Amino acid sequence: MVFDTLQIVTGALLLLLAVLIIVLTVAQDSKQQDLGSAFGGGESDNLFSKGGGGSSKEDALKRLTVILGVIFFLTILAVNIIALILKNSAAA
Repeated sequence: MVFDTLQIVTGALLLLLAVLIIVLTVAQDSKQQDLGSAFGGGESDNLFSKGGGGSSKEDALKRLTVILGVIFFLTILAVNIIALILKNSAAA
């Protein structure tokens, strides 16, 4: 019974996180100018560089997307660990 409730809650959480990650990814502006930018030509823009001063909307969206991705990964990891523990305790 507890595991069924846990499955429903974590399933809903994972679904919500997945939708939020998709929405945030789509909301970000594309930095791709042309085919040359795919091969290193163009501006150097990555997650760790400050692209010219203060924090902007794009920086906030990138940061939030990364944070939600990490939470998504940790939630999946926790669900699998809990399932493994419950499986081993049921077998014993």
